[in-house]
Amino acid sequence: MLEKEDHLKRFGLAKKWMKEAYHWLKAQSDEQLVIDEKTSRTDLVTQMDKGVERFLVGKIESAFPLDAVLGEEKQAGKADLTFKSPQWVIDPIDGTMNFVQERRHYAHILAFYDQEELIFGVLVEGDTGHILSAFSGEGVYYQGEKLEAPDKNLDQGLIEISASICNSHPQAVTAFLDRSMGIRITGSSGLTTIEMALGSRIAYVAGKCAPWDMVVARLIAKEWGFKLTDFSGQEIPLPDSSEIIFAHPRIYPFLLQAIQLDQKK
Repeated sequence: MLEKEDHLKRFGLAKKWMKEAYHWLKAQSDEQLVIDEKTSRTDLVTQMDKGVERFLVGKIESAFPLDAVLGEEKQAGKADLTFKSPQWVIDPIDGTMNFVQERRHYAHILAFYDQEELIFGVLVEGDTGHILSAFSGEGVYYQGEKLEAPDKNLDQGLIEISASICNSHPQAVTAFLDRSMGIRITGSSGLTTIEMALGSRIAYVAGKCAPWDMVVARLIAKEWGFKLTDFSGQEIPLPDSSEIIFAHPRIYPFLLQAIQLDQKK
């Protein structure tokens, strides 16, 4: 494993590069989007997704040519799916559908692993450029200020879900509505991670999430003792995609039970 000073150097550069990527994308705001489908008509990619990823890959490969890079849009030359090498993980535009339809409500995600250990993660809000970051063992920060873990009860907050949960687990959604202050659908796991960190969401329940979608949430869960599992209650191995429940440990058992009861019907 690299020395901590090497990790900190990468962390500092990651925050700088992510801010630059945010400004690069904003500078392209007048350009017409070229939109392609990946796996379905609702799974989209644009030249901007690829452009942001190429921008970040170029920075990484120039500064750290031996590091591996795993990007959602596959713009990097090499990736290590074992996560044993020093490796960066990129989601250039998390919430591409929002970006295509609204040009807002999206995020940029960058994280770094070393020998399967998640070292740091950086999230940038696409609307504001505000940064949420976390470093292993050092806590969670928003705009440079250290955050304390939110501590709300189930009946005090909002639960974020993905749209697919409405179809796959309708009884669970009803249970969430009955016990919480309500549900929301943002359409970006990255933005929801920020909302969880700031306490404006108390839980996130979603259908299939890719490893880059929840990478910063993984680190927040580790730093704050939150739960982040699949619908069977198991931790999610790398680099698997999975359904997820992300919540304070006091709220988590209710969510897991509601999901599992709905699966049995």
